[in-house]
Amino acid sequence: MKAPTSIILLVFILTQQGRGQDTLDMVRTLTFYNVPFTWVDQNPRLRFGLEYHDDNRLGYSLEVGFGNRHLNHKRLENLVWGEAYSFFEVRSEIKWYKQEAGQFSSYFGAEVFYYNMTDHLSDNSYYPDRDAEELYYDEADFRKEKIAFQFKVGMKFLATKRFVMDFNQGIGLAYRHIRYSNVVNPRIDENDADEWGWPVSYKNGGKYILLQFSPSVRIGMVIGRL
Repeated sequence: MKAPTSIILLVFILTQQGRGQDTLDMVRTLTFYNVPFTWVDQNPRLRFGLEYHDDNRLGYSLEVGFGNRHLNHKRLENLVWGEAYSFFEVRSEIKWYKQEAGQFSSYFGAEVFYYNMTDHLSDNSYYPDRDAEELYYDEADFRKEKIAFQFKVGMKFLATKRFVMDFNQGIGLAYRHIRYSNVVNPRIDENDADEWGWPVSYKNGGKYILLQFSPSVRIGMVIGRL
C-alpha cells in the first residue's frame, strides 16, 4: 500500500528539521507506536506495539491488533464482512541495527506473527478446496488463520526527541487455513458464467503455504529512556 502524498511530505519536513539535532539518540529507548494503515486494510483493525532498543544494536518489539464491528463499522460498510466480524493478531520481532547510536538507523529483522479472523457471511460463495467447484450459499460461518515468519529490512528515525517513524518491508512464508462451516443451502449455480478477474483469497477454503510480502509504516512516541 502506498503512503498518501501528505504523509510523504510530512516525513520529508520532519527529516529536514531533525538533521541539525545531532544529540538525538534511539539507544535504550522504549517506544509506543501504532501502524496506521491497518485501519484501512481489507481486514481493518487497530494495531499498536512496544519496542525496546537496547545498547547492543538490538531491538525487541511486540504488537497486537484487533478489529470488530464496533471499532471498524464505517470501514466494514465498503467490504464483504458482516456484523460478526472479529480480528485478532499478535506479532513479535527482533531487530539488528547497523548503527548503535544516532538519529537515523537502518536495520534487519525477523518477525513471527499469528492472526485469527472470524465472521458470519451471507449470500456469497466459496471454493471448499483448491480443486472444488464454486459453491454458493445463503449463510456460512467463516474463519481464517495465518501463521507466518518473515525477514525484514527497515529504517527508523527519531525526528524529534520523542517522535519516531519506521518504514519497513518484510518477505517470508505463511501458513494459511480458511474454513467455512454451518453452510446453509450450499449449491452450484449452473447459470454462473466464468469471468476473468483477480482471485479473491477469502473464498479459497483449505490449507495453503504462501509467499508473505508486507510493507509497513509505524508512527511512534518515545515513552521512556532506560
